[in-house]
Amino acid sequence: MSKILKITSLFYVFYFILVAHTFAACSVNGQDVPCDQFMQLYGWIFWATGIFWVVALIFWLSMLIDCINRDFQNKTTWLLVIILLNLLGAILYLIMVKINSNKETTTEISAQNNVINQNSSIVTELPNQPNAM
Repeated sequence: MSKILKITSLFYVFYFILVAHTFAACSVNGQDVPCDQFMQLYGWIFWATGIFWVVALIFWLSMLIDCINRDFQNKTTWLLVIILLNLLGAILYLIMVKINSNKETTTEISAQNNVINQNSSIVTELPNQPNAM
C-alpha cells in the first residue's frame, strides 16, 4: 500500500513541476506578466495562506488529541464535531469544553484553598493548653 502511495505522490509532484508549469500563465489586471515577477509581487499571499493553514492544522490536531485524552460525557459527539467541522469544530470545542473545564477546575481549586484557610484559622484559634508535666 505504501509503495502505491509513494508512486502516485511522485507522479503528482512530477506532473505539477513539469507539465502544469509549462501551461501556467500569470496575469495581473488582465495583462500577462512573467510568473517570476508575479511571485515577487504576490508570493507573500501564498506564504501567508500556507502558514495560516499549518497553524490551523496544528491547532486542530491539538484539540483532537485533547478531546481523545479528556474524560467527559459527550466525548464521541465532540470527536464527531471536531472531525466533521474541522477548524470551526476545534474552535467550538476550545470555547465550550476546554475553557469551561478550566474555569471549573479554577473554581474547585479556589474552594479547596478557602477550606484550607478556614481549617488553618481554626487550628490557630485553639486555646493554649497547659503542659501536663
